[in-house]
Amino acid sequence: MAFLALFLACGKGGAFSANEDPLMPNLLLPPWEPTYNLTKSTMTQTCFGPARISPVGPLTNESGAFMRSWGIITIDFESQEEIWGHHPGGKNSDEMMVAEAVKAKSIAPETQVYIYRNLAQAYANFVELREKLEDPSYSDWWIPFGPNSTMPRCELNPRLNKTLCSDYFHTKLGWTENGHDCGDVLPCGDYVFNHRNQSLRKWIVETHMLGKMGIGHPAVDGFLIDDWYTKYPCTDQISKQYPCEPGQFVYGPSEIPGFIGIQSGIDANSTQMKELYGNWSITTNEALKAVRDAGGYTWSNFNCMLDTDGGYGCPPSDLAGCGLHKTEGIPRANNTETAPMWHGRLKGWDSSEACSNWTRMACDPSSVFSKIPTELAFGNDTHADVAQFLLTRGPYGYMGYGWHGCVSDPPPSKEYDLDYGEPKGLCTETAPMSGIFVREWTKATIQFDCNTMTPNITMH
Repeated sequence: MAFLALFLACGKGGAFSANEDPLMPNLLLPPWEPTYNLTKSTMTQTCFGPARISPVGPLTNESGAFMRSWGIITIDFESQEEIWGHHPGGKNSDEMMVAEAVKAKSIAPETQVYIYRNLAQAYANFVELREKLEDPSYSDWWIPFGPNSTMPRCELNPRLNKTLCSDYFHTKLGWTENGHDCGDVLPCGDYVFNHRNQSLRKWIVETHMLGKMGIGHPAVDGFLIDDWYTKYPCTDQISKQYPCEPGQFVYGPSEIPGFIGIQSGIDANSTQMKELYGNWSITTNEALKAVRDAGGYTWSNFNCMLDTDGGYGCPPSDLAGCGLHKTEGIPRANNTETAPMWHGRLKGWDSSEACSNWTRMACDPSSVFSKIPTELAFGNDTHADVAQFLLTRGPYGYMGYGWHGCVSDPPPSKEYDLDYGEPKGLCTETAPMSGIFVREWTKATIQFDCNTMTPNITMH
């Protein structure tokens, strides 16, 4: 099951709805004006998000001062777990996450603050979700355990000294393990949305995303959306886990151990799973568009059809659908499956050839790279990365660390935060196959030599 959980984090988003570009379905541009300011063109997770135990302590004016140097920061629902993870009456991670966003916004009012959402699974430690999980009139919003499931349905709540049970499918990760308190009715767990229900879709869009705990709150500018449904081609290894034939796909949500098969009663390539997959993609696309139309944005709108959807250490797959992935900041140089990929996060180029191939394609006028919102992950040479970023970026180009944390410092590009003006055109190669690329800005000339990995930024 662990093997499948890995591969089912690695697929491609599915059904598409309305779009702004027929060649890139569901491409959504940000609602704000473009900026070429280097500091404002950065994005990251923070230590007040992905780390369950923050190494920098509570969020204060001092510990959060670095946020002013980032364009976009995100706060995870595990934020400050050791401080507010165990509250009388049950966890209220969503309420405290918004309270953390209010603090962040007061510290860094010019920085966009995004908070966590998950449209594949529902956490009982979110009060807004727990209220619906506890109400039997919403029972069709959730996937039940399969009739032959062997997974535990009950858990002792230590505060109540009482065992709580649920017949809705739920599994446990680090934030919902034994001993956690998610209220008086249900055990903590990662429950699964039944996206075939139309009233659920309406609630997700109008309340969960646009409501007072979401983009409707003045401190919240957008979302980092976690997890996704995937489809992955049947391989010899996959077929050992689930019956499938060459040419078929297996489907399912990422990071929900044990969900597919006997525990939910829904097989990986069954009609039910395909329906969940397709309806999840419709819900997600509608939610992202509604957020953008309301003046917000989501992390997953970056690198549309450029990411390989290879989260959780998975191998590259086919093109990730717009908005149906969680970018790691390692995009292809164009939205074709053969396009080369950016170097790894906190790494550098393996060869001058790899550097040249990626930069050459990203600079090509036929590439979408400079035309859509993108994010490049910082590598191990900030000066070189900044030069290549300035060579290839478009109006909505960003640098950062993908969805990975934890960050409690200004972006490393800060020392290069000069006024370069605006680009006068696309980058070009000085001679065919020379491996040397140049771009003129109104106040600088940017050059990068992939043969020697040498950046050259000349201010005018």
